[in-house]
Amino acid sequence: MEISLDLILKLLPYYSLIVILIAISFLSKIYKYEIFSLFIVFLLIIFSGFKEIISPDFERYAYAFENIDSLGPDSFEPFFIILSKALKELGFNYYALFFLYSFLTIFLIYLSIKKLTPHINYSIFIYICIPGFFLNTFVEMRQSLAVALFFYGVTLNIRDEHKLKSLLIFIFAILTHYSAFLPIVLYILVRKGLKKIFSFRIYTFLLIATLIFAFFRIDIIFLMVINKMTSCLSDNFFYIKYIEYLNYYIEGNTEQVSGQIYKNAFFNFILLFIIFNTLRNTQVQIYIMQRDYIAQNVMINLMFLGVMLLNITFNFAVLSRIAYYFLVFIIVLLPNSILYIKDKMLKILYLYVASLMFLAIFMRGLLYFSEEVQQYIFLLYRNILWDFITGNLH
Repeated sequence: MEISLDLILKLLPYYSLIVILIAISFLSKIYKYEIFSLFIVFLLIIFSGFKEIISPDFERYAYAFENIDSLGPDSFEPFFIILSKALKELGFNYYALFFLYSFLTIFLIYLSIKKLTPHINYSIFIYICIPGFFLNTFVEMRQSLAVALFFYGVTLNIRDEHKLKSLLIFIFAILTHYSAFLPIVLYILVRKGLKKIFSFRIYTFLLIATLIFAFFRIDIIFLMVINKMTSCLSDNFFYIKYIEYLNYYIEGNTEQVSGQIYKNAFFNFILLFIIFNTLRNTQVQIYIMQRDYIAQNVMINLMFLGVMLLNITFNFAVLSRIAYYFLVFIIVLLPNSILYIKDKMLKILYLYVASLMFLAIFMRGLLYFSEEVQQYIFLLYRNILWDFITGNLH
């Protein structure tokens, strides 16, 4: 796409958001008030919660909301159906549904960040810039909320506290999007082993192994094993809903999202950087020991699981989205890894390079082209609250 005045104007809302975030971050550094971070969260909720429909997914959500009484119980997850019926009964339209999903997603992300790092604003900046997180609230709002719920549930349980509350959050995540079931079960099964940090060589070896795994299509065997293990659920609507994906890929079909190879390269590189910097940098180790080294180890290992899943599902676009349940920990791990480096010049260099990289990724995400509607959907952004204030609401 060529750079033009029209393109710049369409990108203006997003980069205005980034500029405001940076300005508020500078103010918070000076005055040390939590209200600045809360204002950023408020701004994100307004920006995402009052968006106009720009994606085919949201058109389907709007249609489902309007016809919710005629839809079967297996058409959507229970939370979507119950909330839609309640809002409709109260006289609200589907924009209220969109707003509540955005509000819950962003607020839960904020609560999780606040519990895991003091670098709240930079964590929010990373969350905004990685397309699979903030921009995904414009497309896959159900899974975006489920990821936020999983993130918050793990945050509550990361130090072996609030087990019942965490379990209830996990159940809520599954009722919000069924894809949360697999990462939650996986987390419960390996939770005890997540507290130990391994050597850099072991992490590197396993990541390379998973890339080879996908390159030589050994991933099909992996899917066949899953298919066999879950065949006992053949009468369950959850199984019926997702088995067609497994069968499609087992037959040798492949499907990759736009820029899949760049996404895999990015997450593999950032994870190895975080691990290397954490293991080798004395100041980061001191920070971890003072704050909570167990929490840091758990987060590193969870992100490691996410990157391995991303590598294994390289050829399976739909299944690769499951990795984001674990990849979300990057928004806390990277700030912790960079901002506790003692050498100020090195820290500024890392911060500068990382920020430029994230802005470039954000730009690429904004220029996502939807084959379904043959448009750059994020360039269609409009805010119904702004339209109402300016008198342009139709």
